[in-house]
Amino acid sequence: MKEELYEDLRDPSYGAAYINEALLEGDEVVFKTAVADVIRARGVGFATRPIETKPRSGPTR
Repeated sequence: MKEELYEDLRDPSYGAAYINEALLEGDEVVFKTAVADVIRARGVGFATRPIETKPRSGPTR
């Protein structure tokens, strides 16, 4: 059963929805477990890569 879940969690949209649902539960353990599940499903390397961000437009301070 876990392997089927991990297969679904490899999809970024599904993984994000899974984590969001866990967050809405309001239980820290549920949230941390969901994040850990996504990391296991996608591989640790996915979680350790730097996130590319788009530059902000507009004036800088």
